[in-house]
Amino acid sequence: MLRTHSDVIVSGGFYAFDMSANLKRRKRLRTLVCPQCGALGLKRIIYGMPDEDFPFEKYIVGGCIMSEADIGCTKCDWVGIWSEL
Repeated sequence: MLRTHSDVIVSGGFYAFDMSANLKRRKRLRTLVCPQCGALGLKRIIYGMPDEDFPFEKYIVGGCIMSEADIGCTKCDWVGIWSEL
């Protein structure tokens, strides 16, 4: 049994690390509130050129030039980074 993330089990030449103590679960997008306007339910930003079957109501299209922003608000056009909320 692993006690900390630094404990290691060696078996058959493979190393196994217990990283569960270090993993932080992100909040669901639909439960996040926009830090700029207070609207509930942010959306994930998808970069690239979508085709006509793309679910535009589910995502924000970020265009072809990628940035660090991976979430946004459709009400006020705020964009940000999910892990920083």
